[in-house]
Amino acid sequence: MCVPGGDLQAIADLVGFDYEAPEMLTPEHLSIRWDQNLEAACRYIRQIPADGLLTKSPDRDRSLLDLCFHVVHIGRTFLIAYDEDVRESWRGIQMRAPEDVQTAEALADYGEGTRRLLSEWWERV
Repeated sequence: MCVPGGDLQAIADLVGFDYEAPEMLTPEHLSIRWDQNLEAACRYIRQIPADGLLTKSPDRDRSLLDLCFHVVHIGRTFLIAYDEDVRESWRGIQMRAPEDVQTAEALADYGEGTRRLLSEWWERV
């Protein structure tokens, strides 16, 4: 038997675990949380030493630089999907940091730009 990984109730049923779904947050609350998470990510990214950005997990061929880029880029991918009404998987997702985003400061600045773009989007919808 298999179940979709995003269906927490189905997973709980499969393994015989009691599960009560949490209350869904409002869009406004989600927007605030997303901004708080991006703000924290930018703050933490600025603290990573330059040589630390090259660190890779032993089980994954992705550097900390690219992982951090992924974190601060997700919002932009959402905006692409929303604005272009795109539902195709992986479209618009950059997996690696571009050449002009290779330092902690550049990553954090990119993240601040993502925060600004999401805030502007929220104001217009």
